[in-house]
Amino acid sequence: MFNRRDAAHFADAIADLNEAVRLDPKYAVAHARLASFHVIDNNYTGADEAESLAACEREANLAIGLDPTLGEPHAALGVMHEYRREWVAARVEAERSVELDPTDSNAQFWLGLNRTDAGYVAEGTAAIDRALAIDPLLPNALGWRAYLYLEAGDRSNAKRLAQRAVAQGLTAAERFLAYVAHAEGRDADAIALFTKGAKSSLVGFPDDSSAVLARGVYGDAAARAAAIAMVDAYLATRPKVVSAGASWALLLLGEPARALALAQDPRTSNDTLVTVALWTSQGAAARKLPQFVQFIHAVGLPDVWARFGPPDRCRKEGSGDYVCE
Repeated sequence: MFNRRDAAHFADAIADLNEAVRLDPKYAVAHARLASFHVIDNNYTGADEAESLAACEREANLAIGLDPTLGEPHAALGVMHEYRREWVAARVEAERSVELDPTDSNAQFWLGLNRTDAGYVAEGTAAIDRALAIDPLLPNALGWRAYLYLEAGDRSNAKRLAQRAVAQGLTAAERFLAYVAHAEGRDADAIALFTKGAKSSLVGFPDDSSAVLARGVYGDAAARAAAIAMVDAYLATRPKVVSAGASWALLLLGEPARALALAQDPRTSNDTLVTVALWTSQGAAARKLPQFVQFIHAVGLPDVWARFGPPDRCRKEGSGDYVCE
């Protein structure tokens, strides 16, 4: 359920793990996996984000106290810190997780996403490759590596890995196949694939939203306007936690300034959905905007850049500001 991001059964999985630790409160591995489920729960089910992250922190610390050699609880804490936009702490925990257990494929994958989210795309790609060397069928690693292959111009490997991710049960990877279909000029296929693959990224939106967004991204001007109106209607409900799908959708729909403004809102969930895209061709227009400097400061990225050096596409000027290409 965890590897497939099977949101429909997250509650069952968490209940099973809670029963495990009820039977054996010192079962460190179960506490660690509870931390991993809780840290992504909001992204896939719409669970209260603050409560989910607090539960992650509690379970991770219990696991570490019971077994300091486990890497997984540190990996979960790394994701938690990133969602709280504590980038240095996120990187430290992600690195600690793979130091403790270099064979943990998910920890390597989350390290890769952490690096990629912060703009270190080459380092992130290498970490995802390490995850796949450990577990060649890790669904999320396959999906995101497919995306990175496509960005590098390797359409063949992008399609192969995305298909493999879907075969492993990761429905969200259909959106990566949609990107490939669009690159091949098959926009009708892209709409169908994106409709299936984007559903899990639009938590809180009406059920038909992924189809509306798919037509907006790969259809005509009227379809694009309808998709933007859908995002506006969602935002008009003033959700307590804003789905990252809203800013991601605006980015894909050619509204980079609005996407940046919304993504820097501290109420926005799951920065990964947007931050990875910002360092790819999908974010090229956003990086050229003067608002991009405001965005990177608002989400705290210069903190980690100051400690570990500028990311792949950016350089630091004498004024102290970063210029990203």
